[in-house]
Amino acid sequence: AGGGNSAAADALLLAKLCEKVYLVHRRGLLRASKVYLDPLQNSGVEFIWNSRVETLLHEKKLTGVELADVDTALFQGQVKLDEQGYLVADETTRTSLPGVFAVGDARQKPLRQIVTAASDGAVASMYIEEFLTRL
Repeated sequence: AGGGNSAAADALLLAKLCEKVYLVHRRGLLRASKVYLDPLQNSGVEFIWNSRVETLLHEKKLTGVELADVDTALFQGQVKLDEQGYLVADETTRTSLPGVFAVGDARQKPLRQIVTAASDGAVASMYIEEFLTRL
């Protein structure tokens, strides 16, 4: 899982050792350097774009993973998105469409961590309540 140099290098190594390798990335484009991108094209690695690993499935060993789709394409044409497909929202979490608020990793922001997503939710709840009381 990942889109940088470490994920790309690991996928290339695993492709030499394993029958099948999947590379899960939360975006639709890798950030890895060209030195990794070219070899990946013919490596047999299968890409799963716009997704993240949600759950590791295991008993005594890893048996699989559950993925979550992080694609925001369903919002295209309805709210403003940036070039990477993130919802554009200000610090109040308001988007370009009144009554629609963006929180968590779907929102354009410099840092994506659980703590920032939780903070987004707290901020949004206040502004959502304010929006609803004005209806």
